[in-house]
Order: sequence, then C-alpha cells, then structure tokens
Amino acid sequence: MRYELGNLADIRNPDAVIVDKAGYEYMWPGQPHELGREFELNDRRAVVVGICKITRTFQSQPMLYTTYSRAVQFAPAERHLLSFIMVKAKPGENLQTLCNRITRLTQHAAYTSKQFKSVTVSYFMKYTGIPINFGISVVLGFIVGTAIAGQTFFNFTLENLRYFGTLKAMGAADGTLLRMIVFQAAVVGSIGYGLGVGAASLFGWATKHTELAFQLPWQLLVLSAGAVILICVGSALVSMLKVIRLEPAIVFRS
Repeated sequence: MRYELGNLADIRNPDAVIVDKAGYEYMWPGQPHELGREFELNDRRAVVVGICKITRTFQSQPMLYTTYSRAVQFAPAERHLLSFIMVKAKPGENLQTLCNRITRLTQHAAYTSKQFKSVTVSYFMKYTGIPINFGISVVLGFIVGTAIAGQTFFNFTLENLRYFGTLKAMGAADGTLLRMIVFQAAVVGSIGYGLGVGAASLFGWATKHTELAFQLPWQLLVLSAGAVILICVGSALVSMLKVIRLEPAIVFRS
C-alpha cells in the first residue's frame, strides 16, 4: 500500500477511513482527490482522511482502511468480524518459525506471505466459479485459435502446392520441402507470438491507472509460447503430409 494523500496518524480521528485510489474514483467519478469527504457506510458517518494506492484484486468494491473498533461499528452484526491479523516480523526473523510460534500460542493458523497467497488462491479455486469460467474461456480461445491458425497455414500450403510440385519435379527432396514448411511455421508463429504479447502488454499499460487488475507473469508467457509452438507444429504436420503425398506431375496437368 502506498499513500497518495493523507497521513496514517489521522486514522485515529473520529469516523476516519482511508480509501484506495480506485475506490475513491468509483465513489466520486471525475472529481479531484481531496480529503475530508463524508459518506455513509451502513448508516454511519465516515470521513476520508487518506487516499492510498493498492494492488488491484478481482473484486471491484472500494477498499477502506480504519481501526478495528471502528470497523466493527461499520460492519453489519456478525459472529466473527475479524478475518485475519497482519504481523511484521523483526529483521532476520525466520518467518516459518514465527508462524509456528504464533500457532502454538494462539491456537490459530499463521501463514507467511507466500503461504497466505496460496491459501487465498486455493479458496477461489475450490469455492468460487472463477477457475471454471476462466478455464472455459481459455479452452475455447485455444481451440478457436488453433482452428483458425491451423486452417490459415494449411490453406497457405494448398495455395502453393504447385510451387512445391515444381520443386519436387526439379529434384528437391522431401526433407528440403519439410524444412521449408517448418521454417515458415516458425516465422509465422514467432511473429504472431510477438504481436500477441505486445498487444497484451500495451493493454496492461493502458489500464494501469484504472480499476482493472492486470498481471502478465513470466509463467504465462512461457505457457503461451508452448501453446503457439503446439499450434505451429500441428499445422506444419498436416501440411507436411500433403506435401509428402504430392505427385510432381500435378504441376504439368491443366
């Protein structure tokens, strides 16, 4: 979390809250960032004493920060109002040892930052429809992309069969023609992969100041490269079969 306006000490003021930048722009669109704005939260008065910038999440609701006692007053009546407590370790402290000590003393689960991320991801994967929806979109996109790319490359081979036949009639070996097809597939795949990654990066750069969450880790780039290679190899194999079965005499027909 990084502060845009305000001071952390002001959180002790009456009815004080700190709101994230995207949430502020959601509640007051097109208005300048300023402190002191008032609004109602579950029929209770809240005053903005700070504006911060945080990492965006899948949820689009504004994020508010305040004291625990005030959060209990803002939140609807429930049995358990405390979700988790953040702890900052001393420099040089072993995080796993600290987690074990907290668990032993409080009888509650304690996680490191990486473990907490893993638990959060597991929750979304197990109890929400996000992985199913995203998975269906990715699978459909892969199937459609494979069909379009494969058909386009195969049509390119069909349109140039007479030239492959000419080369065969001139004595070119099948291996030479196959290397040509593989090289063409590699060039097309590299250009398409570069354009796709570039377009995705530009989209992420264009939306970095919006409420949309965007992340392009290297693992995704590697998986995308693998998918592109798989599509190119499949298209090249189909085209290779057509070229191998090609009779040079087809050039002289007509």
